[in-house]
This record gives sequence, structure tokens and C-alpha cells, in this order.
Amino acid sequence: MAKDAASRSQFNGFQMRKTTEKFPNLSPKKLFLTVTVPLFTQQFRRLTHSLGHLLTTAAGSCVTLALFIYIFGDFLRAKLPQTNSQAAETLRFYFIIVLLTGSGLVILKWCRRLFFSINGWTNYLKSMGVHRSGISRVSKLAFTTTTILSNLVAAVLIGTSFGSLTIPHWIFMVAVVMLSLFTPEKTLTHSDLHVPDHDFIGIEKNQFSLVTWRERRLKGYNWRGSTLRFLSAAIILMGPATLITGKPLELAQMVSLLGGIVLSWIVPLVIEEDLRFTWLERQAAISHKQWINAWQKIFTKWSFAAFLVTLILSAIFGLYTLYFSLPAQPAWQANQIISNALTASIMAAFPLWLAPAFVLQIDGRQIATNVLMLTLIGIFVGTAIIAIPALMPGIWLLRHEAHRYQEGRFARASYY
Repeated sequence: MAKDAASRSQFNGFQMRKTTEKFPNLSPKKLFLTVTVPLFTQQFRRLTHSLGHLLTTAAGSCVTLALFIYIFGDFLRAKLPQTNSQAAETLRFYFIIVLLTGSGLVILKWCRRLFFSINGWTNYLKSMGVHRSGISRVSKLAFTTTTILSNLVAAVLIGTSFGSLTIPHWIFMVAVVMLSLFTPEKTLTHSDLHVPDHDFIGIEKNQFSLVTWRERRLKGYNWRGSTLRFLSAAIILMGPATLITGKPLELAQMVSLLGGIVLSWIVPLVIEEDLRFTWLERQAAISHKQWINAWQKIFTKWSFAAFLVTLILSAIFGLYTLYFSLPAQPAWQANQIISNALTASIMAAFPLWLAPAFVLQIDGRQIATNVLMLTLIGIFVGTAIIAIPALMPGIWLLRHEAHRYQEGRFARASYY
């Protein structure tokens, strides 16, 4: 796809040069008025026609971000210090580090797409015959300036919302900016375009499906977010392990919930990547329901695996603590252990199971917005179930209604 876009850009430049050679009396001014102005007009027309979608996406993203800032800011600055001020300060320090890293990654992606996109105005101006070195210098200068200013604004916003940034925070922000400026951009290759290989398609047509080749691809490591599987697995395993130390059962459930939320972040990453290359499904008249159900089936299997592993480990660690507990550990009952194992398993599984139903609610291409949204949904639903376990069946109703509200957004969310 990237090669096709580059070929189109080169072809447009070739056509412009041929037009100039064929009509030598066509001055640069006339060339600008007859070619460049209509293209700018076309882009403005596209912007006005998609203005509703842009405003909706911006509003949804701002509301999600504001809610995230309010909840965590109030927790870190007001609620937690009342319980343990030292723990609150430590948690705030590392939480800001995570936010600076995440904002740096989002800003880097946005700036690269703005200034170096294969279909952007930079490559278009080069194809028009504008001096390439001049365009490259201006693009790099604009990229550097925008990256630095954006990270500075993000740092000020984080400091205002979660407390003043310390000197290590500012040093870390400078390091993030330097890495953003000097990290080379990855060029898309044929292996990055996850079109099914020929060996995925069997002799019979029914041997290939929307689910099969996506499952096979996710078994490897050549996709964004693949390392999140191991990070979430480590966190989920820590949940049952806390039972041995005699910590409260609610802590095991909260740790399992954290692992489940981290695991759900995989969905926005793979969905955004998939939306870049959905031309195969669209040409084959694949509907939104068929496409999203394929992802739902894949992540339902993953959720069941997380549920089963957490259930077994929680039961083993819980029974071990019950029958071989130390005097300093609480005297739990068997029914408490079973209830904790079931609740912790639900906590580890439901965020990933719900994620496909929410990933297109705002815009499937906005990874940061979807990550924040899934985090908030996981916190709200998870804490509600921990407080009132009878609400567990409501997860299915929530997923069902969420799928219904995002029907038909597959084609609109696609890049091409």
C-alpha cells in the first residue's frame, strides 16, 4: 500500500513535468492556479464534508481525556494522601513518568503523520518539482518545533492536573523529546502489510476465514503491542500470588483487574493497524458485523484463556494459604477463596472481552483515546463488580449494547 501511494505520487510529478514540457507557455503562476489551487480546494471540500466526524471525534477524545485526568488527579492528589502520603507521592512520581512516556509516543506518531506521511503535502510538493532539499529542511524544522512545543504543553498539563513536576520528571521529558527527534522512522515493507499469504489459503475455500489468518498472525511477534501480552501476563500472575503474603482478597482482584486492562490495550493497537489495510475485506463486501465478529471471536478465546489461568492459580494459591497459612495470615474460609478466584478471573478476562465492542465508539484510528476509554471502562466496571459481585451478568448486556451502538462504522473508520 505504501509503495502504491509512492508510485501515485511519482506518477503525479511525472504528469506535471510532462504537462510543463508539452505546454512551454504554461507559466508557474498558471500552473499554480490551474493545478495546485484546485487540489487545495478539493482538500478543503473534503474537510468540510467530514467536519461532523472530526468534531465528534475531537469532542469524544476531549471528554475521555478530561474524565481520565479528573479521576486519577483527584485520587492521587486528594484521596490517596489521606491514607498514606508516602505511597501517594511514590505512585504519583511513577504515574507521571508513565504519562510523559505515553504522551511522547502519541505526539511522535501525530507529528510524523503530519509532516512525513506518504500521502502528505510534503511528498506532493516534492513531486511537483519543488526543491527537495528545501522541503526536507522545512519539514524537519517544523517537525522538531512541533514535537518540542507539544511535549512541553503536555508536561505543563500533566503538572497542572497531577501535581508539580520534579527535576527528574523534566529530565525524563527532555530524554523523551530527544528520543523522538533522533529515532528513525520505520519504513513499511511488504512483511508489515498483513495481507494473508498464499499458504493461508487452502485448496478448499472454507479453509480460509477472517478469523484464521488473523489468529495466525497474532501468534507471532511482527505486530504492535505483542509485548503487552507478556506484561499483562506478569501482572495477572501477581494477583493470585499476593494471597500467599496474606494480603486482602480485594488486592488480588485489583491486581488481576490491572492485568486485564493492560491486556485490553492490545485491541486498539491491532484494530488501528488492521484499519490501514482493509481494502481486501471492503473489496470482498465484508460487512461491519462480519469484520468485528472476527476480532471478537479471537479476543473471546484470549479472554477465556486469561479467565481459566487466573481461576486455577487463584484456587491453588488460595487453598494453599487456607490449609498452610501462617499465624500472621488471616483465617479465610473456603467459600471466600472460591468467591475470590471467580471474581479475580472475571477481572482478568472481561476488559479484553469488552474491548472490541468499544474500540469504534469514537474512532478506531485514535489509539490513545481508545486506550484511555478502555482503562476508564475497566476501572468503572471492575470496581463495581468487586463491590457488588451480583453485577457480573451485566457485562454481557454492556457488550451487547455497545456492539449495537457502533454498527456500520467499519467502512467509515478505514483509512482507504
